[in-house]
Amino acid sequence: SKSAAPLSGRSSPRTFVSSHRRYSAQQATYQPLPSSPRERSAEAADRNEGKQSRMGGERLSLDLTEILDLNGGSWCSPNRRESLMSLVIVLNCCTVGMELDIDWAGWFWVNQLLLSMYIVNSTMTMRLEGVRGFFENPWNWVDITVISTSLIELIVVAMQQSIAVIHGAPKVIHNVTLVLRLFRLLRILRVFIVFRALRPLFNLMLTLKEALTAVFWFIVLILILLYAFALVFRQMFGMQDSWDEQEHDLSVRTFRSVPHSFFVLFRIMNADSSEIAPILAGTDDELMPFCYMVFMLSASWIAMSALTATIVDKTLSVKEEQKRSTEIQRAMTSAEVIQEDLAEFLGAMDLTDHDEITLPALANFLQDQDNTERLEELCKVKAHEAINVFQALQIEGKVGVDEFAEEMTILASRDTVSSFMKIETQMRQMQQIISCCVVQVWQLQSTLTDFMAQEPARDDGAGDGRASAPAAKTRRTSGRRP
Repeated sequence: SKSAAPLSGRSSPRTFVSSHRRYSAQQATYQPLPSSPRERSAEAADRNEGKQSRMGGERLSLDLTEILDLNGGSWCSPNRRESLMSLVIVLNCCTVGMELDIDWAGWFWVNQLLLSMYIVNSTMTMRLEGVRGFFENPWNWVDITVISTSLIELIVVAMQQSIAVIHGAPKVIHNVTLVLRLFRLLRILRVFIVFRALRPLFNLMLTLKEALTAVFWFIVLILILLYAFALVFRQMFGMQDSWDEQEHDLSVRTFRSVPHSFFVLFRIMNADSSEIAPILAGTDDELMPFCYMVFMLSASWIAMSALTATIVDKTLSVKEEQKRSTEIQRAMTSAEVIQEDLAEFLGAMDLTDHDEITLPALANFLQDQDNTERLEELCKVKAHEAINVFQALQIEGKVGVDEFAEEMTILASRDTVSSFMKIETQMRQMQQIISCCVVQVWQLQSTLTDFMAQEPARDDGAGDGRASAPAAKTRRTSGRRP
């Protein structure tokens, strides 16, 4: 039975059919060995050469598969590729600034090298995510835009150089090249992708994203406040005739219109009092200092404090949300890791044919001091607690190793609430199964009742048929001639 188990348990009909076909093909192409020793040695040499070439081809294909593996842990795996592209993005941001200040002919080839890396990265991303998943990510659209404009720039620069040799450098092509080079600055936007690896910067970006709505309405409030004070200052100080000539000219020049008054007050709100300082220093009237103090209290103190409080509140909320998500992810990861390590650790004991643990095997396994220490290190559970868990789970003296590892992981977390919730879920599932069984029993009972009700009618019909059969036979017999 053990020898037949691999064939029946692990081999599929497709594998069996393919093996049968290979065997049939070998029988169909079979030829007897040559009778001559020279011919036999020559054919053996050919077979060895073919075998070595096939092995070399398989080794080469294996090496290429390992190098170009897009799904596994090769150099172009998503994590390593993301780290490499982060380094490329930072390097590109540095070269963009250096290219503007340093005149060097090699920047052209540096840009082409970076463009090639962007193309390779986009190709691999499209290969992994598919075309639809690739275009659903907005950052991939930035990459496509950068690559497209860079390729167009390369073509336009080549055309410009060719035309410049013959007709001189046209201004139109120069302007087009300048516009295309501005698109190259889009690569700087990709530096925000690097922030995902730097958790403080990433949290700050999330905070600003969450605070955009509140900041927008705060800006609306500030604009309304500035406009209202601009009207007041324009009416009271931009059109004032009661001051002396010097102060009048300075005041009118400062608040000569509503938009300029708006701008001056905005500068004052940001601690730039260069225009209003001479007026405040030279006036003897109490109205100007009073209006200035009211504006500073309203715009600078109250409004800016509200903005700071809003951003701080959003920062704390985002921080708490990130903390909860990190804890949940860490808990899920740690539980999965503990369960996998525990299942691998328990797999070293003597299991049954169905990967089940027995009490003698568990007791013998825990008698080893190293195994006990390893168990306590993995899930903070002592040997007697593991025995108690086994006795609670055992059915006919056996427990599956995966089930035992799962329960030991739950015990390691010391979370009794989740254990009770799991029991309640299992009880609800059992209740649903029992309800389905009851419904099926009722249906079967109604079917049997209908069948038993129809059975007597069939018996009566069959009895009448048997009683009328001899009479018909007698009538047929009496009609014959003697």
